[in-house]
Amino acid sequence: MGGLRMLRRIALSMALVFTAVSAHAHEIRPTIADIEVGETEMTMSLRATLEALIAGIDASAVGDTDDAPEAAEYNRLRTLSPDQLEAALRAAWPDIRNGFIIEVDGVRLVPEIVSVEIADVGDVELPRESTLTVGVALPEGDAGVQVGLVESFGTFVPRQIGGGEDAYEGFLGGGELTPELPRAEVLTEGWLQVLLRYIGAGFEHIVPLGIDHVLFVLGLFFFATQLRPLLIQVTAFTAAHTISLALAATGTVSVPASVVEPLIAATIVYVGVEKYIWLGQHAGADNS
Repeated sequence: MGGLRMLRRIALSMALVFTAVSAHAHEIRPTIADIEVGETEMTMSLRATLEALIAGIDASAVGDTDDAPEAAEYNRLRTLSPDQLEAALRAAWPDIRNGFIIEVDGVRLVPEIVSVEIADVGDVELPRESTLTVGVALPEGDAGVQVGLVESFGTFVPRQIGGGEDAYEGFLGGGELTPELPRAEVLTEGWLQVLLRYIGAGFEHIVPLGIDHVLFVLGLFFFATQLRPLLIQVTAFTAAHTISLALAATGTVSVPASVVEPLIAATIVYVGVEKYIWLGQHAGADNS
């Protein structure tokens, strides 16, 4: 009993320590793209962290820019004005554009920059979201277009616009391609396909990418007294995370990281303190 109590207190201490780290982490976010396919050209507007692309951070190897070998360069780029960052993007574009996979009938096409929208510097401790629009001329014919990003660019959320609520919307790992997106119409899919995709994405995001999420689940696990309530809590957490990930990825809901990250930290602290108090009360009852 004493060993278990010590293990729980160690787990709580670890949660409180890592909370301070996670609240300021520069988590690498998925790149979200709105894709419009016409008869002769395709345009794609991407919401992305340009600093990570310019610095050459491998998003498949790290989940946080602070952990990347290029962290110092990322932090330098994060302090640049919008005009300076756009100039850096255009200078690095010959290398960056190789990370975009755009294919028609197996032939790879080379995109060019159409426009760039970059927010002001703001709080440099938080990621800056920019919008990069690229375009490419399509070859003759009616063959559809497949789109993706190389593995080092990380998770990719492509959406074909113009088809309403049922229009194709993917959640792809690095290196994966969309199905062929037609020129004359918009690819559609059912809600069940979308739901299953985001459930898988929710698990993937919780386990390898989010130390804060893992700590929250561990906090529930270490202090659980019965299996059934634990399963209900973890299932509810996973379902809620899946829904929030889908809403954020599709742009339906956008909450600033300056709000989300302190809430995550507060949640972990709450779980730890609540369970610590519960442990102290039961320890006192055992000794009486």
